[in-house]
Amino acid sequence: MSAVRGVISELVERRLWPLAVLLVAAAIAIPVLLVKPASHAPAPINVAGAAGSALTRPAVNIADSAGGPVVGARKNPFRQQHVPKATASTTGAANQLGPATPSGGSTSSGGGTTSGAGGTGGGGSSGVSTGTPPPTSSGPTTVLEVRFGPADGHRTTREIAAGSPLPSATNPLLIYLGQTKHGAAFLVSSDAQPQGDGQCEPDKSICSTLYMKSGDTESFDVTGPAGTVQYQLDVLRVTTKG
Repeated sequence: MSAVRGVISELVERRLWPLAVLLVAAAIAIPVLLVKPASHAPAPINVAGAAGSALTRPAVNIADSAGGPVVGARKNPFRQQHVPKATASTTGAANQLGPATPSGGSTSSGGGTTSGAGGTGGGGSSGVSTGTPPPTSSGPTTVLEVRFGPADGHRTTREIAAGSPLPSATNPLLIYLGQTKHGAAFLVSSDAQPQGDGQCEPDKSICSTLYMKSGDTESFDVTGPAGTVQYQLDVLRVTTKG
């Protein structure tokens, strides 16, 4: 007790007794507030029921259009949604054309079918139409007269038109393209190495196109399995027929 009195007298002397009173009051009030019962208890949460309803309820209800985040009528992704409507001009043109007629013949005014190949008209039997023959060119035709063959053998003279191969279609070494301002143009095979009077394009080492004039002679070295064979081409003259 002497120690307590000594503390109290010291607090009074230093004028700290109000602080001591506040500390004592706080020490008494805090335990009282802690042991005071609550006015009402919170309602318990049914964890099992909430989890069960979340698991059984689907995220999207297909039967109900408003059952999920995507609303609206269902659509078939494989069906064309936007089909163009028939315009008035298309419908009118179809009506003017009338019913389709067979391609084998044309209907005559007498009610029969006229055959294109020996059929009878006016109610006779129909036949297969041969169609109109292509028109033939009645104008003049320009041909090139050349002499071509092995250099050490017999060379034949022939007249060729644009698109003709030399020596043959199965073994084309040259193809005559036609007449140009530089002369007769020939497409040269990559297996042939030309040399002579002709003009090569783009150059002599890579001669893809050869231009020759009347009187020119050109030799072609062709290397094959049997060795190197040389051909010779002589451009004689350009003639016009028709």
